[in-house]
Amino acid sequence: MNVRSFSSIFVGGLVMAATACGSSESSGEAGSGSGSASTGGLGNSDTGVVTGGPPTSTGVVIPTTNSGEVGTGGTSEASGVSSSTGCSGECETEGPGPGGCDNFAQDCPEGQKCAAWVDGVGGSWNATRCVPVVGDQQPGELCTAPEGGFSGLDDCAKGGMCWEVGEGNMGVCIALCTGTSEAPVCADDEMCSISAGGFLILCIPECDPLTQDCPDGKVCIPNGVRFVCVLDASGEEGQANDGCEFANGCDKGLACVDTAEASSACDPQIAGCCQPLCAFPGGGCPNPDQACVQWYDPMELPPDSPKLKYGICKISG
Repeated sequence: MNVRSFSSIFVGGLVMAATACGSSESSGEAGSGSGSASTGGLGNSDTGVVTGGPPTSTGVVIPTTNSGEVGTGGTSEASGVSSSTGCSGECETEGPGPGGCDNFAQDCPEGQKCAAWVDGVGGSWNATRCVPVVGDQQPGELCTAPEGGFSGLDDCAKGGMCWEVGEGNMGVCIALCTGTSEAPVCADDEMCSISAGGFLILCIPECDPLTQDCPDGKVCIPNGVRFVCVLDASGEEGQANDGCEFANGCDKGLACVDTAEASSACDPQIAGCCQPLCAFPGGGCPNPDQACVQWYDPMELPPDSPKLKYGICKISG
């Protein structure tokens, strides 16, 4: 499956720099079992084709209690999501945690599962351990993490994790990647996101940026060859031409674009600017210096791929 990166992840008010790495491949429609992804991101105004990676502002705000540091305050130095184009920061995937288990292999004794958890105070997930399997909740179903989202203890079935744990220690089960770190596997409509030094291996559902078919409270944003659902962190901002510091800092239907590529209507002092996703070709854009630019390189996708209709409003050359 595809392993792509956000340049950083901002969780619970804490900035987390990307550190893991992954393999690269220029295939727009990677199949299940591939640990790679193709190009995607900002458009090229000369060709009208998207060829670059996401803008520098593509961190993600995840305001949930199991997506950041345990406790209050402080700066986390946890790792982010792996890169498909080489390494960003350190490039060694950390080994099994104190429990001695492998989260890909799920090599715990019968009746247990290998789970990521926070060993100590502060930081992000930094270890794995074997925990009892106490439920059979499946990916997409509600779950409970009785000791909080960082303990690794939940009622998801083996191969799943209780994610976005919030009030009442309730969350939603998400599938873990299988395969290996070099060749991770998820369902065909999901992307494997490897983070926290390899301790978090999550299958992130893919979505349609034009229909914005994510659950309530989430937005469909680009992550390399895939568009994925993440929590909406736009708040009262996030309209067209508003500044954005993180990839999910724009309203539903908009993406955080590098300001220099977005429009002269954006504040040049801000790195990112919210711009509408549009239906290519001919989709409407809010600013006179823009056009609906194709998101993916058509040479990297099958001619009947629905992704060829994905576009972004940006400066046209």
